[in-house]
Amino acid sequence: MLPIHRATHILCGTTCLILLIIKLENIMQARSILLIASGEAKAEAMYQALFGPITPTVPASILQLHNNVSIVADETALSLIIKKNLI
Repeated sequence: MLPIHRATHILCGTTCLILLIIKLENIMQARSILLIASGEAKAEAMYQALFGPITPTVPASILQLHNNVSIVADETALSLIIKKNLI
């Protein structure tokens, strides 16, 4: 289990969201990582994370260095990657 750096609760109407903040170095120590994305608004982020340069401005780009990342994403989240024929 990864150490949690910080946890935040946000109440939106009757829904409570729990945000967990985990440091990147802890994430990179995980045996496996599951990246989940949905919707067209995530298309640029998915492209940058998976095919852009590894940079602090795109924290998920560090996942390119991990050897066991699984991705669950809908077609719209992958639309830019599909458009560029990268998958």
